[in-house]
Amino acid sequence: MQEVRKTKGTLYGLANVAGGAPGSTWMRATRVTRSDWRALFNQNLETMFFMSQAVIAELKDKHLPGSIVSVSSISA
Repeated sequence: MQEVRKTKGTLYGLANVAGGAPGSTWMRATRVTRSDWRALFNQNLETMFFMSQAVIAELKDKHLPGSIVSVSSISA
């Protein structure tokens, strides 16, 4: 958010384009380890959640309307 505040213009929302995983993790769900799952969860969902949280706080602080759109990968 520090970088966003430095730019000209108005914040209208956030587009989360989440998803992705190294090819080595593409496997049947029955073979995914707890470590694999946590890494993918952190890389994709957790990052999206906390970025959304930061944008919501900024919009509310500035009394601005806005939207958050989240798009997942085909792997999800």
